[in-house]
Amino acid sequence: MQRRNGSGVLKGKRFYHGGDDQIVEISKILKYSDVEFEFAIAQPGVSGATLTLDQKNLLGSVYSTIIEMTETKLLCYFNTKSEG
Repeated sequence: MQRRNGSGVLKGKRFYHGGDDQIVEISKILKYSDVEFEFAIAQPGVSGATLTLDQKNLLGSVYSTIIEMTETKLLCYFNTKSEG
């Protein structure tokens, strides 16, 4: 996070709250912690039952990338109410 905040067009502007001091503090805490990440997409306005083929293909691509890069599953939350 420090490296990303110190470079690019958003240099020094990546955080709305906090900054380098908080990154250092969090880094110290996490050094001795067992951290597990979870990736999730929440789209309450989209019905899982009516996803288009393009939407399914996009989600499949995102899922594959996340699995490949992080070995973590992607969770997707959609509206379960029926349309109509």
